Amino acid sequence: MIPYEVTLDRDGRLLTDWSMEDQQRRKLKGKLGMLEVIDRNQAVGSIIVQAGIGEIYYMKINGKVALRPRCCVGNGSGETVTFLERVTKKDKVEKPSRKDSEAPKRLSALRRDELLRTKVTFHHKKQQGAPV
Repeated sequence: MIPYEVTLDRDGRLLTDWSMEDQQRRKLKGKLGMLEVIDRNQAVGSIIVQAGIGEIYYMKINGKVALRPRCCVGNGSGETVTFLERVTKKDKVEKPSRKDSEAPKRLSALRRDELLRTKVTFHHKKQQGAPV
């Protein structure tokens, strides 16, 4: 699967610019790398799970405050996953809650304009001599 992220109006890119603990960032990078080498059938249920909001899924990343980014699985071949919303979870409370989620609106906007998303690449190692 190819991971994408939406570009947020004033907060930059959803995953790439998300402030998180070093350990969480390492876990996220590992999961993104795993997503790139498996197909949709392997990803759903193991790396991303149904969120209970229509066609929205989420990924689990533990830490002092757990991260639960919400995402959708791509159209057509379904070999893409696009992260739609930042979510934190502490003391069993998700912020934003499912009721207050912007993910369904962002999914609708994404279906109208795929230019709202970009590939997630911050988890790739820079090649020696490659431009920064």
